[in-house]
Amino acid sequence: NGYENYEIYYKRATSYYKAEFYASALEDYTKALSYKKTEDAYFYRGMCKLQQKDIPSALEDLKLGGAKGITFAKELELNFASKGVEVSEIESPKYDCVGTGFIIDTKGYIATNYHVIENATSVNVHIAFKEEIKEYCAKVVVVDKNNDLAIIKIDDSKFSQLPSVPYTINRDLAEVGTSVFTMGYPEILSLGKSIKVTNGIISSKTGYQGDITCYQISAPIHPGNSGGPLIDETGCVIGICNAGVKELQNVGYAIKSSYLNNLIDNSPEQITLQEKNQLGTMSLPEKIKKISPYVVLIEAKSKKE
Repeated sequence: NGYENYEIYYKRATSYYKAEFYASALEDYTKALSYKKTEDAYFYRGMCKLQQKDIPSALEDLKLGGAKGITFAKELELNFASKGVEVSEIESPKYDCVGTGFIIDTKGYIATNYHVIENATSVNVHIAFKEEIKEYCAKVVVVDKNNDLAIIKIDDSKFSQLPSVPYTINRDLAEVGTSVFTMGYPEILSLGKSIKVTNGIISSKTGYQGDITCYQISAPIHPGNSGGPLIDETGCVIGICNAGVKELQNVGYAIKSSYLNNLIDNSPEQITLQEKNQLGTMSLPEKIKKISPYVVLIEAKSKKE
Protein backbone atom coordinates (compact mmCIF):
# COMPACT_ATOMS: atom_id res chain seq x y z
CA ASN A 1 0.00 0.00 0.00
CA GLY A 2 0.91 3.67 -0.17
CA TYR A 3 2.21 3.92 3.39
CA GLU A 4 4.53 0.92 2.94
CA ASN A 5 5.87 2.33 -0.33
CA TYR A 6 6.48 5.67 1.38
CA GLU A 7 8.49 3.97 4.12
CA ILE A 8 10.59 2.02 1.62
CA TYR A 9 11.55 5.09 -0.40
CA TYR A 10 11.95 7.37 2.62
CA LYS A 11 14.32 4.97 4.39
CA ARG A 12 16.39 4.41 1.27
CA ALA A 13 16.49 8.16 0.59
CA THR A 14 17.75 8.78 4.11
CA SER A 15 20.53 6.24 3.66
CA TYR A 16 21.54 7.95 0.39
CA TYR A 17 21.40 11.34 2.10
CA LYS A 18 23.68 10.24 4.95
CA ALA A 19 26.15 8.83 2.40
CA GLU A 20 25.97 12.15 0.48
CA PHE A 21 24.42 10.56 -2.63
CA TYR A 22 22.22 13.62 -3.02
CA ALA A 23 20.92 12.93 -6.54
CA SER A 24 19.74 9.46 -5.53
CA ALA A 25 18.31 10.77 -2.25
CA LEU A 26 16.43 13.50 -4.11
CA GLU A 27 14.86 10.94 -6.43
CA ASP A 28 13.73 8.68 -3.57
CA TYR A 29 12.36 11.55 -1.45
CA THR A 30 10.34 12.57 -4.51
CA LYS A 31 9.00 9.03 -4.86
CA ALA A 32 8.17 8.90 -1.14
CA LEU A 33 6.24 12.17 -1.42
CA SER A 34 4.20 10.75 -4.30
CA TYR A 35 2.76 8.25 -1.78
CA LYS A 36 2.54 10.43 1.31
CA LYS A 37 3.15 14.15 1.95
CA THR A 38 5.22 14.57 5.12
CA GLU A 39 7.17 17.49 6.54
CA ASP A 40 10.28 15.35 6.99
CA ALA A 41 10.38 14.27 3.34
CA TYR A 42 9.89 17.85 2.14
CA PHE A 43 12.61 19.11 4.49
CA TYR A 44 15.22 16.60 3.38
CA ARG A 45 14.31 16.91 -0.29
CA GLY A 46 14.88 20.65 0.15
CA MET A 47 18.28 19.98 1.72
CA CYS A 48 19.20 17.75 -1.24
CA LYS A 49 18.26 20.55 -3.63
CA LEU A 50 20.43 22.96 -1.64
CA GLN A 51 23.39 20.61 -2.12
CA GLN A 52 22.72 20.79 -5.86
CA LYS A 53 22.51 24.61 -5.69
CA ASP A 54 18.86 24.62 -6.81
CA ILE A 55 18.02 27.44 -4.36
CA PRO A 56 14.49 28.54 -5.45
CA SER A 57 13.14 24.97 -5.54
CA ALA A 58 14.94 24.11 -2.28
CA LEU A 59 13.24 27.00 -0.48
CA GLU A 60 9.82 25.86 -1.71
CA ASP A 61 10.38 22.42 -0.19
CA LEU A 62 11.88 23.74 3.04
CA LYS A 63 8.82 25.90 3.63
CA LEU A 64 6.74 22.71 3.52
CA GLY A 65 9.14 21.03 5.94
CA GLY A 66 7.54 22.06 9.22
CA ALA A 67 8.90 24.52 11.75
CA LYS A 68 12.48 23.38 11.18
CA GLY A 69 12.21 23.87 7.43
CA ILE A 70 10.46 27.24 7.67
CA THR A 71 13.09 28.55 10.08
CA PHE A 72 15.91 27.31 7.85
CA ALA A 73 14.29 28.87 4.76
CA LYS A 74 13.86 32.24 6.48
CA GLU A 75 17.51 32.22 7.55
CA LEU A 76 18.58 31.51 3.98
CA GLU A 77 16.41 34.30 2.59
CA LEU A 78 17.78 36.73 5.18
CA ASN A 79 21.31 35.66 4.29
CA PHE A 80 20.69 36.31 0.60
CA ALA A 81 18.96 39.62 1.38
CA SER A 82 21.96 40.77 3.43
CA LYS A 83 24.05 40.28 0.29
CA GLY A 84 21.56 42.18 -1.86
CA VAL A 85 20.45 39.03 -3.71
CA GLU A 86 16.83 38.30 -4.59
CA VAL A 87 16.08 34.58 -4.41
CA SER A 88 13.75 34.90 -7.41
CA GLU A 89 16.74 36.06 -9.46
CA ILE A 90 18.85 33.00 -8.67
CA GLU A 91 18.93 30.57 -11.58
CA SER A 92 18.62 26.85 -11.08
CA PRO A 93 21.84 25.01 -11.95
CA LYS A 94 22.47 24.07 -15.56
CA TYR A 95 23.35 20.56 -14.42
CA ASP A 96 21.73 18.35 -11.79
CA CYS A 97 24.85 16.37 -10.96
CA VAL A 98 28.57 17.03 -11.27
CA GLY A 99 31.12 14.28 -10.77
CA THR A 100 34.36 12.77 -11.96
CA GLY A 101 35.21 9.96 -14.34
CA PHE A 102 38.37 8.43 -15.79
CA ILE A 103 39.11 7.18 -19.27
CA ILE A 104 39.51 3.41 -19.54
CA ASP A 105 39.75 3.10 -23.35
CA THR A 106 41.17 5.76 -25.68
CA LYS A 107 38.12 5.42 -27.93
CA GLY A 108 36.32 7.52 -25.31
CA TYR A 109 35.02 5.01 -22.76
CA ILE A 110 34.88 6.47 -19.24
CA ALA A 111 34.19 4.86 -15.86
CA THR A 112 32.22 6.75 -13.21
CA ASN A 113 29.56 6.25 -10.53
CA TYR A 114 26.00 5.36 -11.46
CA HIS A 115 24.64 8.12 -9.22
CA VAL A 116 26.55 10.72 -11.28
CA ILE A 117 24.59 9.92 -14.45
CA GLU A 118 21.42 8.46 -12.92
CA ASN A 119 18.33 9.31 -15.05
CA ALA A 120 20.51 11.55 -17.23
CA THR A 121 18.94 13.12 -20.31
CA SER A 122 22.29 14.61 -21.33
CA VAL A 123 25.88 14.05 -20.25
CA ASN A 124 28.82 16.35 -20.97
CA VAL A 125 32.48 15.53 -20.40
CA HIS A 126 35.31 18.05 -19.97
CA ILE A 127 38.82 16.87 -20.88
CA ALA A 128 41.92 18.96 -20.10
CA PHE A 129 44.59 17.90 -22.60
CA LYS A 130 47.68 19.83 -23.73
CA GLU A 131 46.63 22.87 -21.65
CA GLU A 132 43.28 23.07 -23.45
CA ILE A 133 39.88 22.13 -22.02
CA LYS A 134 37.40 20.63 -24.46
CA GLU A 135 33.77 19.68 -23.81
CA TYR A 136 32.12 16.68 -25.46
CA CYS A 137 28.71 15.03 -25.44
CA ALA A 138 28.60 11.49 -24.07
CA LYS A 139 26.17 8.58 -23.89
CA VAL A 140 25.57 5.95 -21.23
CA VAL A 141 26.81 2.51 -22.32
CA VAL A 142 26.19 0.21 -19.35
CA VAL A 143 25.38 0.59 -15.64
CA ASP A 144 25.55 -1.42 -12.45
CA LYS A 145 23.02 0.18 -10.10
CA ASN A 146 23.70 -2.19 -7.21
CA ASN A 147 27.40 -1.34 -7.11
CA ASP A 148 26.99 2.32 -8.13
CA LEU A 149 29.04 2.00 -11.31
CA ALA A 150 28.56 3.18 -14.88
CA ILE A 151 30.48 3.33 -18.13
CA ILE A 152 29.82 6.19 -20.53
CA LYS A 153 31.31 6.91 -23.95
CA ILE A 154 32.12 10.18 -25.64
CA ASP A 155 29.68 10.42 -28.54
CA ASP A 156 30.79 13.55 -30.34
CA SER A 157 32.13 14.15 -33.85
CA LYS A 158 34.64 16.66 -32.43
CA PHE A 159 36.37 13.98 -30.34
CA SER A 160 39.70 12.51 -31.47
CA GLN A 161 41.10 9.33 -29.95
CA LEU A 162 43.58 9.98 -27.13
CA PRO A 163 47.07 8.52 -26.68
CA SER A 164 47.30 5.27 -24.72
CA VAL A 165 45.92 5.25 -21.17
CA PRO A 166 48.93 5.33 -18.79
CA TYR A 167 47.43 3.23 -15.96
CA THR A 168 46.01 -0.26 -15.63
CA ILE A 169 42.98 -1.44 -13.66
CA ASN A 170 43.67 -3.97 -10.92
CA ARG A 171 41.69 -7.20 -10.65
CA ASP A 172 43.13 -8.19 -7.26
CA LEU A 173 42.20 -7.10 -3.75
CA ALA A 174 44.47 -4.44 -2.26
CA GLU A 175 45.80 -4.79 1.27
CA VAL A 176 45.06 -2.62 4.31
CA GLY A 177 47.81 -0.01 4.64
CA THR A 178 48.33 0.38 0.87
CA SER A 179 49.27 3.97 0.00
CA VAL A 180 46.70 5.53 -2.32
CA PHE A 181 45.72 8.84 -3.89
CA THR A 182 42.56 10.16 -5.50
CA MET A 183 42.02 12.61 -8.35
CA GLY A 184 38.82 14.47 -9.14
CA TYR A 185 36.75 17.63 -9.25
CA PRO A 186 35.24 18.27 -5.79
CA GLU A 187 33.10 21.31 -4.97
CA ILE A 188 33.70 23.05 -8.31
CA LEU A 189 31.52 26.05 -7.38
CA SER A 190 33.87 26.79 -4.48
CA LEU A 191 37.17 25.28 -5.61
CA GLY A 192 37.02 25.73 -9.38
CA LYS A 193 37.38 23.27 -12.23
CA SER A 194 41.05 22.39 -11.82
CA ILE A 195 41.78 18.81 -10.82
CA LYS A 196 42.38 18.11 -7.10
CA VAL A 197 44.50 15.37 -5.53
CA THR A 198 44.28 13.84 -2.03
CA ASN A 199 46.29 10.97 -0.59
CA GLY A 200 46.05 8.46 2.23
CA ILE A 201 45.94 4.71 2.84
CA ILE A 202 43.42 1.90 2.67
CA SER A 203 42.03 1.79 6.21
CA SER A 204 39.76 -1.24 5.79
CA LYS A 205 38.75 -3.82 3.20
CA THR A 206 35.11 -3.06 3.94
CA GLY A 207 33.14 0.15 3.48
CA TYR A 208 30.14 1.85 5.05
CA GLN A 209 28.44 -0.47 7.58
CA GLY A 210 30.69 -3.37 6.52
CA ASP A 211 29.98 -3.14 2.78
CA ILE A 212 32.27 -5.74 1.15
CA THR A 213 32.17 -4.02 -2.26
CA CYS A 214 34.15 -1.03 -0.97
CA TYR A 215 37.38 0.01 0.68
CA GLN A 216 37.48 2.54 3.48
CA ILE A 217 40.25 5.04 2.80
CA SER A 218 41.83 7.86 4.80
CA ALA A 219 41.74 10.22 1.80
CA PRO A 220 38.67 12.49 2.15
CA ILE A 221 35.97 12.30 -0.53
CA HIS A 222 33.82 15.37 -1.22
CA PRO A 223 30.85 16.00 -3.54
CA GLY A 224 32.26 16.04 -7.06
CA ASN A 225 34.93 13.42 -6.31
CA SER A 226 32.38 10.70 -7.08
CA GLY A 227 33.54 8.49 -9.94
CA GLY A 228 37.20 9.44 -9.69
CA PRO A 229 39.98 6.85 -9.61
CA LEU A 230 41.60 5.50 -6.46
CA ILE A 231 45.21 4.82 -7.45
CA ASP A 232 47.96 2.94 -5.64
CA GLU A 233 51.63 3.94 -5.48
CA THR A 234 52.45 1.89 -8.60
CA GLY A 235 49.94 3.89 -10.64
CA CYS A 236 47.32 1.15 -10.82
CA VAL A 237 43.60 1.93 -10.41
CA ILE A 238 42.34 -0.14 -7.48
CA GLY A 239 39.00 1.56 -6.84
CA ILE A 240 36.39 4.12 -7.83
CA CYS A 241 35.63 6.86 -5.27
CA ASN A 242 31.95 7.06 -4.40
CA ALA A 243 31.26 8.52 -0.94
CA GLY A 244 32.58 10.40 2.05
CA VAL A 245 31.39 10.92 5.61
CA LYS A 246 30.69 14.57 6.26
CA GLU A 247 31.21 14.33 10.02
CA LEU A 248 34.59 12.55 9.71
CA GLN A 249 37.52 14.37 8.10
CA ASN A 250 39.61 11.42 6.94
CA VAL A 251 37.07 8.79 5.98
CA GLY A 252 36.10 8.02 2.40
CA TYR A 253 34.87 5.02 0.45
CA ALA A 254 35.81 3.57 -2.92
CA ILE A 255 34.28 0.68 -4.84
CA LYS A 256 36.77 -2.10 -5.47
CA SER A 257 38.07 -2.18 -9.04
CA SER A 258 37.12 -5.86 -9.48
CA TYR A 259 33.48 -4.74 -9.72
CA LEU A 260 34.39 -2.32 -12.50
CA ASN A 261 36.21 -5.11 -14.33
CA ASN A 262 33.06 -7.24 -14.07
CA LEU A 263 31.02 -4.43 -15.61
CA ILE A 264 33.55 -3.99 -18.42
CA ASP A 265 33.45 -7.73 -19.13
CA ASN A 266 29.65 -7.54 -19.44
CA SER A 267 29.53 -4.36 -21.50
CA PRO A 268 27.48 -4.56 -24.73
CA GLU A 269 30.34 -2.72 -26.47
CA GLN A 270 33.93 -3.93 -26.71
CA ILE A 271 36.22 -2.04 -24.34
CA THR A 272 39.97 -2.53 -24.62
CA LEU A 273 41.90 -1.91 -21.42
CA GLN A 274 45.55 -0.91 -21.12
CA GLU A 275 47.66 -3.98 -20.32
CA LYS A 276 50.94 -2.21 -19.49
CA ASN A 277 51.30 0.28 -16.66
CA GLN A 278 53.42 3.27 -17.75
CA LEU A 279 53.70 4.85 -14.28
CA GLY A 280 55.54 2.43 -11.99
CA THR A 281 58.95 4.17 -11.72
CA MET A 282 57.64 7.75 -11.77
CA SER A 283 57.51 10.09 -8.77
CA LEU A 284 54.06 11.04 -7.45
CA PRO A 285 54.10 14.48 -9.15
CA GLU A 286 55.10 12.81 -12.42
CA LYS A 287 52.29 10.25 -12.06
CA ILE A 288 49.73 12.98 -11.40
CA LYS A 289 50.89 14.97 -14.44
CA LYS A 290 50.64 11.88 -16.65
CA ILE A 291 47.23 10.78 -15.33
CA SER A 292 45.50 14.19 -15.16
CA PRO A 293 44.33 14.42 -18.82
CA TYR A 294 42.52 11.09 -18.39
CA VAL A 295 40.54 12.15 -15.30
CA VAL A 296 37.52 14.06 -16.54
CA LEU A 297 34.79 16.34 -15.21
CA ILE A 298 31.27 15.02 -15.86
CA GLU A 299 28.14 17.19 -15.84
CA ALA A 300 24.77 15.47 -16.14
CA LYS A 301 21.28 16.85 -16.67
CA SER A 302 18.61 14.52 -15.31
CA LYS A 303 14.90 13.93 -15.73
CA LYS A 304 12.71 15.91 -13.39
CA GLU A 305 9.97 13.96 -11.64
